[in-house]
Amino acid sequence: MVLLTINVNPDADTSCTVGPNTVTITKGIGTIDLVAGTYNIVMPTTVTWKTASLNFWRWDGPTGPTNPTRTVTMGTTAKTLVAWYAEPTPTLTLKTNPAANATAQVDSNTVNIVNGVGSITLNAPSTVNVTVPATIAVGGVTYKFSKWGNGNTSNPRTTTVNVDMSMTAIYTTAPTFQFPLQLLIIPAVVLLAGGAYYLIKKK
Repeated sequence: MVLLTINVNPDADTSCTVGPNTVTITKGIGTIDLVAGTYNIVMPTTVTWKTASLNFWRWDGPTGPTNPTRTVTMGTTAKTLVAWYAEPTPTLTLKTNPAANATAQVDSNTVNIVNGVGSITLNAPSTVNVTVPATIAVGGVTYKFSKWGNGNTSNPRTTTVNVDMSMTAIYTTAPTFQFPLQLLIIPAVVLLAGGAYYLIKKK
């Protein structure tokens, strides 16, 4: 027996058929043990995710086959297939932390971010390049881009938008250092912050 895993993106609850077998998919994951051979897989044309009705989009990513029915040949190695579902016109929301007024780019489209929030509705699910400003100003303070909310540090960043989703760009201030007057004592010499020095006379 060999394991076949079928994932659904996003993580909807549904079911599919693999040959004569029904596979239950819970939170986007379904599995079945199969003997070697070729099987016909039939995914549903629509699934419900949260409150949205999603249509089957592609297999295995944004450039994969678009037919919800496909075949898979199982040998001795486990396989994982991913069925992507999408909204017809998903909305991408961009946020900044801290909240700022800024301009971002989604491919060639400009997104105006006001008080930390901006959005764009895509004509179809797709993979896009998202670019946010390298710096923003809030209350007279300049902040530099640090990372996205999920830890990704790329700017621009490539992401696939198949359902309504939100991305948060996190900005931080450059660290500031203050050097209080301190004495650094080494044998026979006292160093003052700023470079002045005095010799210590030995008794």
